[in-house]
Amino acid sequence: MTPTRIGVTGVVLAGGRSSRFGASKLDADLDGMTVLDRTIDRLRPVVDEVFVVGRAGSRPGTRCIDDPQPFEGPLAGLAAGLEKAASEVVIVVGGDMPLVEPDVLRLLVDRLRGGTCTVAVLQDGSQPRPLPMALTCNEAREAASAAIAAGERSLRAFLTRLRVAIVPEREWRVLDPEGNSLIDVDTPADLARAGARLRDLGSCC
Repeated sequence: MTPTRIGVTGVVLAGGRSSRFGASKLDADLDGMTVLDRTIDRLRPVVDEVFVVGRAGSRPGTRCIDDPQPFEGPLAGLAAGLEKAASEVVIVVGGDMPLVEPDVLRLLVDRLRGGTCTVAVLQDGSQPRPLPMALTCNEAREAASAAIAAGERSLRAFLTRLRVAIVPEREWRVLDPEGNSLIDVDTPADLARAGARLRDLGSCC
């Protein structure tokens, strides 16, 4: 696929308590790099700038944004990232998604730009998954502000305020047959599974 790199901002949501992991999952070692660093590396080829929300001291070439409402859910972090984004198109991933496939992110951007939707997400079985997502910044800022003012905290509630395009699983799985783009690291078992998938990718490339 042709890289989509014109006017795209990447926002990495890096807040949260890591309560199920038992330690900072974003600092956990994943085959020689932290989970967060691997996530940033997967995002970087698709975007022109990277913001990491809720995390100090991130990698060179990224900008850190304080989460104005720590531990209040991902929506507050998303709103903070949208306020800083310079591009009309924004890709959002969780900091614990170290195997997200760049071509899948490009597909989300292309679906966003090719239609009348204001956010594009992936189908996962019978349901859409809120992350990763691509969205139009201005509309998303307004929707995030309205959702927070209404007391909402979840990304799923936020999505109901936008025009959503759901990329069918049969389409994005062509680019990511193993579904690595939906792997997030919440537990030590998830970390082990991500490590195994990473080694599989290395052995087949």
